[in-house]
Amino acid sequence: MSVTEKNEFWVEVGERLRDLRIDKGVSQEEVGKVAGVGRSLVNMWESGERQIKISALYDLAEYYHTTTDYILCRSDCRVIEATLESAARYTGLSDKAVNNLRNVNYPSFISYLENPKLIKICDKIDSIKDLAEEVEVKTERAQKLLDRVSSEYSRDYNEQLLKEAADTLQSPYDFCRLAIYELSELNSEVVNEMFDTRRTIEKARDVLQLLRETSEAVKTNY
Repeated sequence: MSVTEKNEFWVEVGERLRDLRIDKGVSQEEVGKVAGVGRSLVNMWESGERQIKISALYDLAEYYHTTTDYILCRSDCRVIEATLESAARYTGLSDKAVNNLRNVNYPSFISYLENPKLIKICDKIDSIKDLAEEVEVKTERAQKLLDRVSSEYSRDYNEQLLKEAADTLQSPYDFCRLAIYELSELNSEVVNEMFDTRRTIEKARDVLQLLRETSEAVKTNY
């Protein structure tokens, strides 16, 4: 994601935060109290000038009765729709299958498909898959930047490489961890089966740790 794309992304996130606040009929000061920050920072979030922190993102999603995916523009579903159509979409059923289910009286099965928790789990799994793919790509890029750090370069240049590597990876890593945590709250067994995703996150964690250690070494050696 380029700097321009990154800025546009946070502007879109800010617009969603502003719309949610206005729809709820509360002030930026009230939102700040919920998120544990001042009104000026809430204003910067809504204008896209600053990135919202993970802890505040989670608090505001709960406060607005929506999902973190909606706030981050990863989903256009503001409220989980407990309908047969949405459940079928997330479980991969065709339109024909949906119509067939409508004509069959299986109360317990239809009730299961319409269960908001099931819909939310399926939605969160899709989100995690997308985030994990982004983390994997960003981990490789961060690793390449890290490999370029050398004693032959100036301290400023090395610190620039390290900062770029950290900025590249930290946000998608944090968002993916948050999504996994939210899924584990819904169904921990599903998370335990996501072996590839867990390996991706572990690798990203190791690279971030190496970034911190290398950054300290650069500061010490110059």
